[in-house]
Order: sequence, then structure tokens, then C-alpha cells
Amino acid sequence: MTYQIIDQDPDLLFGINCDQGIAGKCFDVSGNGFDADLVGSPQQGRDRFGSFLSFDGVGDYLDMGSVGSSSSILTFLAIITPSGIAGDDQIISRSEATFSTTEFEFKVDSGVLKLEATNGSSVTTASKGGIVAGQKNFVAGVINGNSLQVFIKGVGGSIATLTGTRSVSTASTKIGKRTYVGSEQYLDGNIYTAAIYNKVKSAAWVKQEWERFLRFQS
Repeated sequence: MTYQIIDQDPDLLFGINCDQGIAGKCFDVSGNGFDADLVGSPQQGRDRFGSFLSFDGVGDYLDMGSVGSSSSILTFLAIITPSGIAGDDQIISRSEATFSTTEFEFKVDSGVLKLEATNGSSVTTASKGGIVAGQKNFVAGVINGNSLQVFIKGVGGSIATLTGTRSVSTASTKIGKRTYVGSEQYLDGNIYTAAIYNKVKSAAWVKQEWERFLRFQS
């Protein structure tokens, strides 16, 4: 048995467990039909912890279409193994050609987990250190209106508050890529599972999921 996204959760907007799909697609287990397109050549693998998709850090990503568009409340959850911690590894993002139209960016930046959003002229970042390269990292991020927070291993960082109106992007939501013209960033590493919930999940819920994840690692 391995940790997987619970598809019966009524708040689940999108979820992948990286163990289901057909050529060119990764199935959305939420039942909402947001099957993700594989771009580049993400490779599927499996270890004792479960199935994963491996991204090369150069051109591999998943395109999820309009998932999470214009939503004022979202919760992100993922299990990732970055190959290193020196880069800007994208987990889930919705961005266009420049930072000013970035709706959200959930990522690992030089070993620090970050959730970023912009008001069109400045970026607000919630962050927490502690990401370990080559190991499975259980991470979560929450957008609650203009408030941002991230979690590693069930423990939350400080809340960051964006002033003004959060930008909205018309670009598609992606796993493993940020779309800045001339400054694209990708994920170099593995994703075992990823999910977006259309609700602000509590810190207690995040900790509960972390504890559920631990039970599958023993």
C-alpha cells in the first residue's frame, strides 16, 4: 500500500497519483475531468514508496488547463523528490509571460518551499525552509484570499499577506513549469502525487494528511 490522494474528498478539484494514465495523459482522480497532458517526456517509474513521474528540469511538465483559475481559495498538496536544491523547481503554477500576471506559483527555490502571488507590481511570498534533495518531501500550500501559507511535513510557515488585488492569469495551470518568456523554470526531480482542493484546508487537516503519509512509509 502507498499514500494516495483520496478521490472521495468533496473538496478535491484535481488530483493525480502518477499510477494511472494512457499515452500522453495523466488521469485526474477527482472525477472533474482535468486529465493532464504530458509535455516533453516525463518518465513513469515506481519504487517501494509508489509510482512517480520523473521530470528532467529542461522541458518536461504537465498541462492541466483551467484548473484553479480565478479562485480566491485553494489548497495545494504534493509529494516531491527534487534532484537538487540549487535550482528553482516548479511544483504547480499558473503564470504568463511576466511575473505581473502570475496567479500563483508553488515551488522549491534553493531548498526553500515557496508559494507566491502578485498584485501586478510586486510579489508576495510565503516560505519555509527544510526541503531535502533526493528524499520524499510532503508539502502543502494554502491561498485564502490574499493570505498565503506553506507547510512541510505538516508544519506551517508564517502567513504572508498580499496587498491590493491578486493577479489573474489566462494561461493554463501546469505541474513542473513556470511560463515566463525567456525565464522559464522547470522541475528537476520526481512527483509521486499532486492535488488542488477548492477549499482552504486547515492546518489540522494538513497535519492529518502528513501523518497518514507517514503510516505508508514504515
